[in-house]
Amino acid sequence: MGKGQQATTELIGSIYEQSKNCHLDDDFFEKIDNDLDILSKYFKTNKIQAFLIANIIPLNFNDRSVGTRELIGYFNCSPMILMKYIPEIEALCKVGLLKKVRTNKNRMSSIYNDFIINENVLEAISLGKDIEFRNDTYYDIYQILQAIYELWIKVDDEELLAREAIVEIENIIDSNESIPLLQKLIILNLCIQDTYLFLILVWKTLMGADEVNLERTAEGLVDHNSSKVRYIRTFLAGENQLLKKDLVEVVNNNFSNEIELKLTENALAILEQCELKIYSTKNKKRSDVVNPEDIVSRKLIYNEEELKSILLIQELLQEENLVSTQDRLAQKSLSKFITIMFHGAPGTGKSETVFQIAKATGRQIMKVDISNAKSAFFGESEKKIKKIFTNYRAFANECSTTPILLFNEADAIFSKRKDIGSSNVAQTENSIQNIILEEMENLENGILIATTNLTNNLDSAFDRRFLFKVEFHKPNTSVKAQIWKLKLPNLSEPECQTLASQFDFSGGQIDNIVRKTEISEIINGRSVEFNQIICFCNEEVLGGNKHAKMGFLK
Repeated sequence: MGKGQQATTELIGSIYEQSKNCHLDDDFFEKIDNDLDILSKYFKTNKIQAFLIANIIPLNFNDRSVGTRELIGYFNCSPMILMKYIPEIEALCKVGLLKKVRTNKNRMSSIYNDFIINENVLEAISLGKDIEFRNDTYYDIYQILQAIYELWIKVDDEELLAREAIVEIENIIDSNESIPLLQKLIILNLCIQDTYLFLILVWKTLMGADEVNLERTAEGLVDHNSSKVRYIRTFLAGENQLLKKDLVEVVNNNFSNEIELKLTENALAILEQCELKIYSTKNKKRSDVVNPEDIVSRKLIYNEEELKSILLIQELLQEENLVSTQDRLAQKSLSKFITIMFHGAPGTGKSETVFQIAKATGRQIMKVDISNAKSAFFGESEKKIKKIFTNYRAFANECSTTPILLFNEADAIFSKRKDIGSSNVAQTENSIQNIILEEMENLENGILIATTNLTNNLDSAFDRRFLFKVEFHKPNTSVKAQIWKLKLPNLSEPECQTLASQFDFSGGQIDNIVRKTEISEIINGRSVEFNQIICFCNEEVLGGNKHAKMGFLK
């Protein structure tokens, strides 16, 4: 043992032994003043800080953290007297001689009362070397995020234990509490694992990843598989605070190892408030959004009453008309939210009409996937429905013109509510309807269009919420003849009339005949004759069309 090492360890031991039951009296500090002077020069601290280190080191043996309770008991002093020394302990943590350990592992808190000696300090003392201070203060949030991500990588590569990484992360946060994002996380009072995961997700999002795999990421958050499974289950059960505080959303949760997480619009807004704007998610082509320039222009033929309603809606949704209309409604304290329902038989052009209106008015469409919203996990459906409206509001704020929120084929959502005693499914569906009705009331601005095949099963609560309700009928004979001529211009007028009168087809069914005709001409290399079109029509109706008259075949 070198003289320097021996002198330091003996000095620490001597101060520690004399400190027992010292009551932290002034006379006691005068007694050990010379020893503290020597030790403070070694640690490059003041004498009180050197005194605290000299006592925490022995109490910290066997990796046992030292709390205020242990110090009060060892010194046999009043808690109020020890309180005067807390700022000195905080200062030792700031320079890296001590590390803070939170007594409540499940909460982020600004109050700490457990400490351990930095392992670098112990190593320097044992080797008789000068202490090298490591500065844990970072210059900006980007460096902090990168440092935390690198800790996650080390855990994932088994170079570091998760609990060791968490101590490092706590120190990073403690040393950089003035950073706005870290301030916000402390206020949100998340557990350290949730804080860890959130910051990893922020960094990965900055690096261009829209989603992260929870199972893969959790590998670097905890040390044991059982802990990982418990943590993942908090997401499956919807109990995780990141979900409850609307910071993270589950993208796919069919199986636990397929759970994908992404930042919510609320989280992105918080990041922007903290001067950390995520640019990678903006102006990116979204799978749930249809742009007007991507819609193929089609001429649609309607019955007379349908045409009047559709032309009125299309004129209303022209930007100039919509703005002036909404201003007028606002002056009269009326809702500016435009709600439209297209209902009627399948294949009558309801969905296509929405797309053509969007193209004609230059509006984007945000589509709602009803089947995805009705999650198999109880309680998730309601959250997903609320998220639809949250995302729509955020998306509308990004658009120069108000986009259309499209609930396509929304039969399951807008049907009459069921007896809640019948099943859990009925209760969930009723909850979904209540949420939609509430969100429709709360939306101050926007355009919602729903399409449904319902005719007599529409819930009355939804009936009242829709400003425009347009029923799409199957086309009459005159309209069907026009559709046949539009779709197959080579047909003669009498042939179009024949097809229109003999086959009660919707526009969608007529499209099927047109597709078969195109395929036949490509395969056979010649035009399709009228009798073959009749055959296609008979095939379109399962079991054949008993009303088709063979006398029309040529």
